[in-house]
Amino acid sequence: MKSYKILCLQTILCLGIVSISFAQPAIEFEETSHSFGEITEGTQAVHEFSFTNTGNQPLVISRVQASCGCTTPFWTQEPVMPGEKGIIKASYNSQGRPGQFRKSITVMSNAGNANAVVFIQGTVTQRPPSAAEIAASSKIVVANTTQKVGKVEKGQTIPVTYKLTNSGKGILEIRNVRSNCNCVFFGPDFERTLGSGESGELTLYYTPQETGNWVEVLTLYTNDVTNGEMQLVINSEVVESLADDGVVSPRRGF
Repeated sequence: MKSYKILCLQTILCLGIVSISFAQPAIEFEETSHSFGEITEGTQAVHEFSFTNTGNQPLVISRVQASCGCTTPFWTQEPVMPGEKGIIKASYNSQGRPGQFRKSITVMSNAGNANAVVFIQGTVTQRPPSAAEIAASSKIVVANTTQKVGKVEKGQTIPVTYKLTNSGKGILEIRNVRSNCNCVFFGPDFERTLGSGESGELTLYYTPQETGNWVEVLTLYTNDVTNGEMQLVINSEVVESLADDGVVSPRRGF
């Protein structure tokens, strides 16, 4: 009889523990990712993620953390009862952020799945410049966008010069240069600015790493609001050694 009572007591305790373990809130989102598609730079993109408390206890959102400062979250502050809904609102500031983005928002709560994550993504297209911005901008003019450098020894560094003019009203800023070959760079004598109406030379340094006939396409980035990404070209014939043609190779480096 005594053992029977102990068994009953153990059973009641076990059921109580099981009951307590299953008494908890749970958060379930209708969607965990949202795409804004294409949005114009400067747009404040807003989306609401709806969730349901699928548990059997009140759900409390303690904190919502975005992966960057450009995303501002808002959430339901009061406890969400079992079976009821709440929202997480994400607001993305696209000003000054052209290009693709994907940001995460981590939702911390007292649910069994305490840290839930949702995502927003899209592509920010650059806002067209206004007439006033165009009138006040710099304007880059390149006299020789394609340069033919002839034969170049593999691994040799040679200067390639482009003649520039700033025909706009603003100061022209040369910001960056990129190439598919990753073999073209600014030199140590690189000047980043050119005043209104001024002309000058932009010298880039070309170090090819593969033999063959190459058409290297470069992208020059400036603050010209109508032509901020200008295409330049280097035509070359890269050989293993200029000594094979009886030509003395110039000094490497710069």
